[in-house]
Amino acid sequence: MDNGDSPARVDLIKTEAPAYPEVAKRWRVQGAGLFRVTLNPTTGRVANVAVVKSTGYRVLDAARSKRCARGVGDLAANGGKSTSR
Repeated sequence: MDNGDSPARVDLIKTEAPAYPEVAKRWRVQGAGLFRVTLNPTTGRVANVAVVKSTGYRVLDAARSKRCARGVGDLAANGGKSTSR
């Protein structure tokens, strides 16, 4: 039951192969993680990206967090329409 104090919650699961950071390529590291993106309901922009399950490597977590924020931001700026091909 929503009493108006909690933000609306919509779970969106999206997977895509990230562009790996060069250092991660050199180290030959890989990992799968889970990230939660919180949007500002007024603007539709990203308010926060949280690591729910780490990839196991900070360099990958940081790159994916940055990409999540940018990708969702692109989606919000485009009226909710995907900009990816």
